[in-house]
Amino acid sequence: MTTGHLSTIQTSLEIVREERRRTVCERDAFSEFATTIASLDPSPPNTTTSQMRPLLVGSKQTDTSEIEQAYRESIISVPHYEKEYDETLAVNLRAELGSEIAAAVINSKSITPQLQQVVTAAAETAQNERAEFIITLDTEQNKLETARKTLSEVNEMLTSVLEHQWYTHSFDEIHEMYQQLIQGQSQCRKILQDRQKQRKTGHARICSESILDLQNYLYHDMSATYPVLSGTLKLYEDLRLGRHRIEYWLTRYD
Repeated sequence: MTTGHLSTIQTSLEIVREERRRTVCERDAFSEFATTIASLDPSPPNTTTSQMRPLLVGSKQTDTSEIEQAYRESIISVPHYEKEYDETLAVNLRAELGSEIAAAVINSKSITPQLQQVVTAAAETAQNERAEFIITLDTEQNKLETARKTLSEVNEMLTSVLEHQWYTHSFDEIHEMYQQLIQGQSQCRKILQDRQKQRKTGHARICSESILDLQNYLYHDMSATYPVLSGTLKLYEDLRLGRHRIEYWLTRYD
């Protein structure tokens, strides 16, 4: 496998680390937002208001602009917000907290206890989702590092075998090199099988109509959307060609 393929896996590692950094920022921002909202002094419930409209109606003691301001100072203030989202507060509120809660925040004049409760709960849900995604990213990073290490070792072995002057070695020595290539192919197959399993049932599986899996989400801007699969297949092919060269040499061995 060429250095270029190893650098592709290195690039994917950098992408995962950056995504993790951003996700940690968002997790902490939602934690801060939830804490701020929970600490507000809500307006007392309006007992004359229909229970069918608990999120939208209340007295005017605590203005919902405080929720919007808290959202700006936490979520919208994360360093990557403009680059990653570039959305208005209203659009992002709907995406993160839900359309009903966003409408209540934007259209109401005061914060009722009910509104305070549902906004806090939605923020905590968003926080927990980020925390879970961080675990997924940590798993992906570990898988990438393990694959990179294995592929690098196999590639070094292949390079060493192909650089040998075979005519200076005995039949048994050349046969041992041949077995090393077979073992290298076995290691590649294991990586390919594990990676496919991760996509279908493991940490990389994402249930979404718009996202096929974690790799497609993270690496869609790369030339190889599946860098480990791409690099491993290329190395496997190089090992196969190396085996053919040794097989040809062995048929001529005297």
